[in-house]
Amino acid sequence: HSCAELSDGSFKCWGYNVDGQVGDGTTTSPRSTPVSVGVIGTDGLKIDASTIQGNACAIMASDGSIKCWGNGNDGQIGDGNNLDRTSPTSVTGITGADDVSAGGLFACAWVDSCTVQCWGDNTYGQLGDATTKIELTGNNLFLRYAYAYGHGHSDGYEHQYTNDHSDDYPNEHSDEYRDKYADKYADSYADQYAHRYRDQHADL
Repeated sequence: HSCAELSDGSFKCWGYNVDGQVGDGTTTSPRSTPVSVGVIGTDGLKIDASTIQGNACAIMASDGSIKCWGNGNDGQIGDGNNLDRTSPTSVTGITGADDVSAGGLFACAWVDSCTVQCWGDNTYGQLGDATTKIELTGNNLFLRYAYAYGHGHSDGYEHQYTNDHSDDYPNEHSDEYRDKYADKYADSYADQYAHRYRDQHADL
């Protein structure tokens, strides 16, 4: 199946629909022409559809919450169950989402511009939480805290690098090169501290 976002903030989907992945409240399949995704109206911000596993997720413009529909066998709808949903259903535990990606049997959201929350199948550790446990909701606090700790301080690392290396680039390109390497320095240290925090708080 496929989905598209219209200019008015609504979504339409079409194609294979045996799991309700078109989102119109039915399992009538196939849908050979685009049909409106139910519930969302014109509140849509972004949509992503997994054409492999038959589900889709969308961000709501009003509050950054996420709704998913379609195949839910492995919890990829995120509503606390492993049931198929034929119309958009709210993912538990997520608001303020900036981006969403529906993968094979799982999904992830970029939340508040600083954290990642995932839900669904985790057989191969694809949720990134150091387990292989299926997550039925978006309340993946382990990954949220680990990422936020390191990357929440990246501006400080960048400022530190700029101060320490202010005289290292004397030519006319000094600002450009200093900023470039300050960014790399900040990201590197943010990653190190994120991993360190995650290892120290594996029981979260």
